[in-house]
Amino acid sequence: MMPAANERGNYMKIKNIAIIGLVVTVAMFTMALTEKPNSSNASKSKQVATGFDRFNLTNAEGTGKQNVGALISGKAAIINIWATWCPPCRAEIPDLVEVYNKYKNKNVVIVGISVDSDSSSVKAFVKENKITYPLLMDDGSISEEFGVRGIPTTLFVNRKGRVINKKVGYADKQFFTSQVEEMLKE
Repeated sequence: MMPAANERGNYMKIKNIAIIGLVVTVAMFTMALTEKPNSSNASKSKQVATGFDRFNLTNAEGTGKQNVGALISGKAAIINIWATWCPPCRAEIPDLVEVYNKYKNKNVVIVGISVDSDSSSVKAFVKENKITYPLLMDDGSISEEFGVRGIPTTLFVNRKGRVINKKVGYADKQFFTSQVEEMLKE
């Protein structure tokens, strides 16, 4: 009888470890999903000190590379990480175009960074939606550096090159405008 009791004890230990592992996994997943999209500290670890000049990305036309740091240097910047197949991303584009047109002569730039794997779909989308701000193709480096877990993700970068806010999910013209106005006060 002793071996059967011992086997049952081992079974219970394994079952308890599995339950604890499941609880920890669910807790970690929940924490990742409930990241505050408008947190004012904008995940200060990497993002505050990151130099955008490290990122040389292919432009959406596929004709060459552009340096992200050079595009945003000394300007208040909105960096919008998106994809053509993402409905909330597509919904933001008209507002981003409008905000860009309003502020482009006021030391503000918008840079779209697509996570699409195919630049031809991005080129067609740009033409169809009359996007005039710079568009680049993410090689994975931007998404990795800024912990992009969902799109759209928008980074708000002040004139000193520091990420001051990160918005995960859809934003409208009013939100973009308020962020730009805040950055221009700095």
